[in-house]
Amino acid sequence: MNLNQALQSTSTDHTGAYYDVLGCGPHSDHDQIHAEYRHRARQFHPDKMQQPGSQGQSRDEWDRIRQAYEVLGDPQRRAQYDRWMASRIPVPFDQWLRSSHAHA
Repeated sequence: MNLNQALQSTSTDHTGAYYDVLGCGPHSDHDQIHAEYRHRARQFHPDKMQQPGSQGQSRDEWDRIRQAYEVLGDPQRRAQYDRWMASRIPVPFDQWLRSSHAHA
């Protein structure tokens, strides 16, 4: 899955979209997740985009990268995300997180 596909697939997709956004996998350690985040952050930061007219797309990609790192970079939130993925419940992660399922 390329970055654009990952950016579009996180509503109820349980295939590891946040991991795909950062270019790592569920077995990646914190250091690898952090390194991938920094690489993508430099690559897709809206202030660094060179192509005219790409600011909107860059902003969307940047927001998705930040969101993925906010979840995967925090051990507690990452554990919740991994439980959501394993649950295969067809609700978006944010909605699942607000429910009682995340705290079980």
